[in-house]
Amino acid sequence: MSNRRRIHEALGALLEHRHRPRPVTGATPGRSLVAGVNATFREYEAYRPPELRILEDPWAHLFAERHPLVVGLRALRFVAPPLERELQQLSTAHCTRHCSLDTLIGQAVDEGFTQIVIIGAGYDMRASRFPRDGVRWFEVDLPDTANRKWARLEGRADVNRAVVRVPSDLIAQGLAGALEAAPIDLAVPTCFVLEGLLHYLSPAVIDATIEAMAAGTARRRVLLSFIDPQMMPRASSLFVTLVKAVREAPREYLSPEALAARFAARGLPMTGHWDFAAQAAAFAPAALRRPVRLSQDVARFDRAAPPSPP
Repeated sequence: MSNRRRIHEALGALLEHRHRPRPVTGATPGRSLVAGVNATFREYEAYRPPELRILEDPWAHLFAERHPLVVGLRALRFVAPPLERELQQLSTAHCTRHCSLDTLIGQAVDEGFTQIVIIGAGYDMRASRFPRDGVRWFEVDLPDTANRKWARLEGRADVNRAVVRVPSDLIAQGLAGALEAAPIDLAVPTCFVLEGLLHYLSPAVIDATIEAMAAGTARRRVLLSFIDPQMMPRASSLFVTLVKAVREAPREYLSPEALAARFAARGLPMTGHWDFAAQAAAFAPAALRRPVRLSQDVARFDRAAPPSPP
């Protein structure tokens, strides 16, 4: 039996376990395995020599995914080189994207953006990793995910407790409703961040989210990651099987041109775009020599404040 067939059979068994009905055990419903896997990727980066690390996230180990499916995959990779290669490449792509957005958020703060709103925050710890005087941090996410995150942070003294949590379901409530209910001041320069989220939203929800971020008259910046349709032919059958296993398949792919047009129509022109190679060159040089087949692009959109009346 070939290695590839063995891997797919083992994944099939894990997938069957994932889909088998299980009794309620008190685990948080609506849990995102992808968010936990991404935290695991950031945790493993800490095991590399300092000069070879893409980023530092000392909180990542608190959120690293321990679901039986993910634990099984981690064990399987030691006897399945193709799976190990796939996971290593996905880890590099995620950490490079995360590091790129780290740098772009820091630039936004340096340029006077005093509110950072992270939409679909998941296990993002940037408010604690990069605290800045005079900057307010908001995290918009599903209540279940946010509650699970903050339960893991209970009792820790190294956490930025000034983060404002904004519970929201973008599909049911929309970002506009969440912003109206939160103490966000749209009259000050605000930077919105959407990492690993856009491809899960429908076109209508994407448009409504852009409109909500464009509301107000102050300076606006949006930093996000997205999946270019050119990535689709590069996906291996192994990757497709992994996506099916976690039940979080992307539903929307947007070219840089299509995405730029959507934002420009709402007064937010694209001011920066980086594919994986450009991200590694500009923000994560440790990733330059690591092979990656699938990745998300990073983009920046800006709107300047209108001139003051004479």
